[in-house]
Amino acid sequence: KVPHTNEPSAVKKAREYLHENLSEKVSLEELSQATGLSRYHLLRVFRKTTGLPPHSYHLQLRIEHAKRLLRSGMSFAETALQSGFSDQSHFTNTFRRYTGATPSQYTNI
Repeated sequence: KVPHTNEPSAVKKAREYLHENLSEKVSLEELSQATGLSRYHLLRVFRKTTGLPPHSYHLQLRIEHAKRLLRSGMSFAETALQSGFSDQSHFTNTFRRYTGATPSQYTNI
């Protein structure tokens, strides 16, 4: 089996793309085009390298961004929009799943 020398750089490109598009929904197809790998190959390589599939990695980035915004005093609704969530309910549910606390509980800690 011949090692693919472009895999680490492809993962780096994918991670950079996800960071640059923090508040956007990013499809696996977009990442595939950005990295030059097939969707399924990128999915395998990304997960092997980061421990997460691209979608979960991106959600985690968005939650970390939301935490920073909440700490800065931004409202829940504006934080949801700035972090790329469709509405406050979606944001609250995802935030709770990733942090174990609601945004309100997080800001009162």
